[in-house]
Amino acid sequence: MQIVSQHLANPQKTSADTVSQIRDVLPNDPEDPSWCCTNRAGNNLLHVAALSYRPAVIEHLMSKNPKLASMRNPEGFTPPPLEALRSRMERQRMRSGALCDSFAGFGPSKIASVGAFTGIEIFDLNSNVSERALVCGDDAIEMLMEDVGPDMDTFNQTLRIKYGCTCGECING
Repeated sequence: MQIVSQHLANPQKTSADTVSQIRDVLPNDPEDPSWCCTNRAGNNLLHVAALSYRPAVIEHLMSKNPKLASMRNPEGFTPPPLEALRSRMERQRMRSGALCDSFAGFGPSKIASVGAFTGIEIFDLNSNVSERALVCGDDAIEMLMEDVGPDMDTFNQTLRIKYGCTCGECING
């Protein structure tokens, strides 16, 4: 656990390196007790991956051992990883002091991390939308729909995650 946790905490290590380390350290059998090991704070590997915003590691751990997502620490206080991730993101959003209209949103790794837990397909906001569709104006929604096309639901879900929507109903974040 300590070696993998160090990989997750080190921004110099790629997610591919960390997944490789997990494959080397942990057995293939998800029932093996070593999958349930925790750090001093009582967080399992999935908690640590979530709080490190490592979507590829989250996906790997969830595919190998989905039970990790429902594990709590021995005292029952550590929330499941998705809750911990969303809670940390919300605290970050609130600490930024940004008003709702001026919050720039969360970055791609945080968005992808939530998507990895929820199974929500994440729309690539960096390459799929033209600049003309992002310009405010009367025709912005129509232009956006032309660019996004049938992926409008995926686009809206991604924006909800990006801007911290908690109701699940917000349009365009």
